[in-house]
Amino acid sequence: MMWQAGRRAYYWCVWLGIVCFSALAIGCRKEEYYPRATHERISIEPVPDAEIVGFYLLNSGGKGDNEATLDYFDYTTSTYYRNVYAERNPEAVPELGDNGVDVQVWKGRLYVVLNGSHRVEVLDAYTTRRLGSVAVNDCRRVAFDSTSGYVTSYYKRSAQQDPRQLGGVVRFDLQSLAITGGITVGYQPEDMLVLKKNTMLVTNSGVYNAPDYDDRLSVIDLENFTQRGYVRVGQMPWELAEDTRGNVWVSTRPAGGRGQIYKVRQDDEGSFMQNSSPIGFKCLSMAPYNGTLYAIGGELSPGGRPTNFAFWKAPMRGIVVDFSPIAMKQGRNEIESPTSLVVNPETREYLVTDARNYTSSGMLYCYSASGNLLWRVRTGIIPRKIAFVWRKRG
Repeated sequence: MMWQAGRRAYYWCVWLGIVCFSALAIGCRKEEYYPRATHERISIEPVPDAEIVGFYLLNSGGKGDNEATLDYFDYTTSTYYRNVYAERNPEAVPELGDNGVDVQVWKGRLYVVLNGSHRVEVLDAYTTRRLGSVAVNDCRRVAFDSTSGYVTSYYKRSAQQDPRQLGGVVRFDLQSLAITGGITVGYQPEDMLVLKKNTMLVTNSGVYNAPDYDDRLSVIDLENFTQRGYVRVGQMPWELAEDTRGNVWVSTRPAGGRGQIYKVRQDDEGSFMQNSSPIGFKCLSMAPYNGTLYAIGGELSPGGRPTNFAFWKAPMRGIVVDFSPIAMKQGRNEIESPTSLVVNPETREYLVTDARNYTSSGMLYCYSASGNLLWRVRTGIIPRKIAFVWRKRG
């Protein structure tokens, strides 16, 4: 009988251990932001005849967690939809992918860059239905000309393990989505900007080569798809923006306390040169609109999160650039980790994405041009990029 009592005690201990382990696992699990597609009405008047009918918001999700999602706001009905990709592509397994880093709308299609999944998903911008994909290792940003798409790539699946691996730009056909070429540029390329004279600039960040970050912009001849040369700016060039006068504004990341904005210009022969002294502004994100640069200024923590941040704007003209604070009359103190700021070119409203704690739902804030908080809404994990959708013609 003693052996039976011992056996019962053994099973009791096993059962108790399972219960305790399960409780611990549940307690340690991070907050779930939403398990499925949901939507909610926003308390503003719908605009049925809006030229910009809506926008997509790409939520990156935690890197390696395969939790990137797409949200969509419909201006014509004032409805915010979460996780629309999963809802409108129920046959897709897995859902969207891992670590979304860029989203763009071009000629009725939506392009979603999934760095961790090593591909660019291509969707119909008006239905969110999947059309295909382009496989690109360690992809970062996407840009376009009339016939081709371009994707910056670190080339290897893990450039962090081999930081001296040069990156490149991959070209693909917009109709067939077939890759049609690739060229090598600098270390860990990020942003691209297509300019006049069949020219494109690429920022080479060298983000994994601390403290010897790259400091070059690659100049690409799109007609022959070759690298024509480099333009040197500050270390870790990150984002590019063009003003109405043809100047290209280049932000460098504030790594190690650095961070400036440079202006370069293309001359009549197609060569580039700096046309002013660097602007001492630590820029985390920037967006041009109608001759004004809107930016998030601040510093980055060792983990890459924004600290000591503020929201600024400056006219994109003249030699002296004066940044002034952006009016934000409500909700400013709620923003914890801003990741992007964009301006709706039709309404002049500006949108701020906030990753908050980077592990659960983020937030999206919409402000009027005068700084009044119009609405706010919960998003997916790490909201990062916004792409506007214009009314369909024809």
